[in-house]
Amino acid sequence: MNTTKLTLKTYWQHAWKYPRYVVPVIAIVPFATVLYRIIPPLIAASVISRLAAHDYTPGSFWSSFGGEILAYAGIIAFAGIGLYRLDLFLVWKLETYVNRDLLRTMFNKYMLLDASFHADNFGVSLVSRANKLVTSYIRLADTLIFQMLPMIASFIAVLVITFPKSPAYAVGFLAFTLLFVTATFI
Repeated sequence: MNTTKLTLKTYWQHAWKYPRYVVPVIAIVPFATVLYRIIPPLIAASVISRLAAHDYTPGSFWSSFGGEILAYAGIIAFAGIGLYRLDLFLVWKLETYVNRDLLRTMFNKYMLLDASFHADNFGVSLVSRANKLVTSYIRLADTLIFQMLPMIASFIAVLVITFPKSPAYAVGFLAFTLLFVTATFI
């Protein structure tokens, strides 16, 4: 097994020791992303569409758009303040526990090695290796949780929302995205 696969397997094994943090993070991020990034613009578009069509009571802005304004503000507050803060807390706890376990695993491995290994390897370089392993886990986890997972959730939400209104646009969007991803990795 190559080093990359072994490292990713080690990260995954250490993270899955804490399913009470991993599962909520994987569930909260897509839900918060759709709720915070997709739904409010749809509410705003509905209000703008009604304004353009003169589908409101003149002089009574609040009775015409009060529900949409409250829904917009409530969703922004709930998703932006509540869900994202909860997600940050869970990620922080997960990373703390995984880092601790990774460092303990490395320490236990180093303790099993003989004296000649320690004589041939400078002590600071062992600390540097441990720090690099932990730092790479943090970077990988943060990239997956805060960039990849929201991007995938947004992509799926856009496809689900646009397909009933314009199947051609949704299929074109999917085709262009797959072409872009394929060209990026080739």
